[in-house]
Amino acid sequence: MGHFRGYCEFHNESPWKIQGHFHFQILEKMQIVGRFLSRKFEFKGLRSIEDVASCLYAYDESACYPENSEWTYTRYFAVDAFDNGWRLYKQAPTIWKSFSYLRSLEQLPTKNEIPMEYFARTVDFLLTEKLQTINDFEGFSLKDINEAIIESGYIEGSRYLDRPNEEKNK
Repeated sequence: MGHFRGYCEFHNESPWKIQGHFHFQILEKMQIVGRFLSRKFEFKGLRSIEDVASCLYAYDESACYPENSEWTYTRYFAVDAFDNGWRLYKQAPTIWKSFSYLRSLEQLPTKNEIPMEYFARTVDFLLTEKLQTINDFEGFSLKDINEAIIESGYIEGSRYLDRPNEEKNK
């Protein structure tokens, strides 16, 4: 993932773009710029409840753990609830609401978009950490999801990620 982050930074109109190209020029590696940095690609986060539900559906129905097993992530970590019909994708509205609530509460300068990195960390925390502390699990509460989002680093990361945009608008 690190190479994608660098790629995005080169094309985010930040000092990285100049420094990055200059670095490759010094190393006489302009073929790198020509091959990998010639087009601008904007990676978008999750921008709607439907996006969130689609990702969560993959945890429920197609992404397996351990790899090459018949067990999806949701089933692996929440066997009884899964066997009783609970699906993670049904929590998409609550997860979306929680990200929106924390964004507003913390007065984060981000657009209404959830970066995939923080979304994945949130789901990971819910399934691997939070779920283990809940007896008779039937679903995550808003409080559980808020805790997971905070643990994901979303709040701190959102403040950091928006600094270049603030500087650019001055």
